[in-house]
Amino acid sequence: MLTCGANGSTTQEVFDAINANSLKSNKNKIINGGFDIWQRGTSFTATASNVYTADRWKVNNVGLTVDKVSNGVLDNSLRFTNGTSSGSWDNIEQKIELPQSLVGKSLKVSFKIKWHTYNAEAYVWHGWVDGSHPFGGSIGVGTGDWEEYSIDVEPPSDATDYSYYIMRIHGRQAGGAAFDFEIKEIQFEEGSVVTPFEQRPIGLELSLCQRYYQKYTGALYLRFAFGFIDGANDFQGKLDIPTEMRVTPTLTSSGAFIIESSGGGEVPSAISLSFATQNSISISANGATSIVNSSALLRANNDTGAYIALDSEL
Repeated sequence: MLTCGANGSTTQEVFDAINANSLKSNKNKIINGGFDIWQRGTSFTATASNVYTADRWKVNNVGLTVDKVSNGVLDNSLRFTNGTSSGSWDNIEQKIELPQSLVGKSLKVSFKIKWHTYNAEAYVWHGWVDGSHPFGGSIGVGTGDWEEYSIDVEPPSDATDYSYYIMRIHGRQAGGAAFDFEIKEIQFEEGSVVTPFEQRPIGLELSLCQRYYQKYTGALYLRFAFGFIDGANDFQGKLDIPTEMRVTPTLTSSGAFIIESSGGGEVPSAISLSFATQNSISISANGATSIVNSSALLRANNDTGAYIALDSEL
């Protein structure tokens, strides 16, 4: 039978892959592989290990920089730089909840990469974590142009032994110097043949990201929650969440806030969760000492950078 492609796939295998996977919705197990969603910001310099950048993607070491690069409409990439010349293998990674359906399946990882420094090298580390069982492949030395790579992924024999899959791309310039590259269109799919990158609707991609992280921000007087002042002079309110989260989240907040009612306004001393499940969030804001038994709202106080964030990352 006629064969084609670098891996010697038969024409029937190619047709089977196209029919089985190319037209399948949500074939890509990676979330935000096109780097379209950046709820936390679009430029980062890591001041600690394991810092999230683009949604679902984090970096492993202090001093690494990550920036969003827009190449066109829904054509974005993540630029990853290490200027410390440490010689260490630095990486970006995503943890993926492990579907039982992947047991015993043929799996492929594919992506595009472009180097801004030469004599650079990278390595794809991926495995079924617990923390061990790495599989991977070298993607060699970059040319400075966009290059496409694909790597076979060994499936687990029993998914109950592992909690999630981890996809990690390491970078280092030869000789231990700094490196600088862009990456985009990362896809992890079933099948023995790589198919075109799945560009999901932007609203769907956002909702997939919000299962793990949700951030409320962006307006001078953004109204975060409506509620009331309780007997302890604290604000109690319900935060509307658009997507059910993976697990009960943790809450962080920053910026200038005010508790406001018909009786006046008070600056809260702290904002925290008062009740939380995966799909229902109530928040408490301490410090409404001059407001008694009143309906109220919690809003940003003339601060576009004020935010409340919910986190349930793996």
